[in-house]
Amino acid sequence: MKQGHIFIIAGPSGVGKNSVIKELVTKHSGLVEVLSYTTRPQRHDDYEHKNRITISRAKFNQLINKRELADWAEIHGQLYGKKKLDLKKALHNGKNVIIEIDVQGLIPYKKQFPNIISFFLKYHSMTDMLVRLKHTHPDMSQEEINRRIQTARTEMKSAHLFNYQIITINGQSPHIVALEIEKIIKEILAKQTL
Repeated sequence: MKQGHIFIIAGPSGVGKNSVIKELVTKHSGLVEVLSYTTRPQRHDDYEHKNRITISRAKFNQLINKRELADWAEIHGQLYGKKKLDLKKALHNGKNVIIEIDVQGLIPYKKQFPNIISFFLKYHSMTDMLVRLKHTHPDMSQEEINRRIQTARTEMKSAHLFNYQIITINGQSPHIVALEIEKIIKEILAKQTL
């Protein structure tokens, strides 16, 4: 059986990573997600929670200590990660896996899975980010918005490390962004089958 591939999507807070992945998995039957573990409580706008499991910080720390995670990150006070075994099983079974990571997770993934293809979603401008955050999180404090904008500025400095950079524009449908990424994925997979 042919080995699967890992496609990574990263980008600043609120850029639409989750919505784009939902579009890709729904429309592209060849892509699957693996379970993500987090300490973050579920939100009402989370994409169906099918592939995210909320666990305690103590349990998450056990996964870290046992070295069961392919990567993990603390983002805005919450822990996120994916198990190595889940990824390896999917790849071994010929699945093409799409995952959302924090920007800082790219290097650890590249070390473990050197053939990954990575996409960085970025805002057209920081003004777009501000508008998006205020729209999607109307009750977010100004302090939290400022913190996320500062984090985004730092993350944008790493965009060049990704294979592809996709600019999102406020009001643009996640479907449009997903189509652009899907086109690239199809081209990559077509080259692999030649």
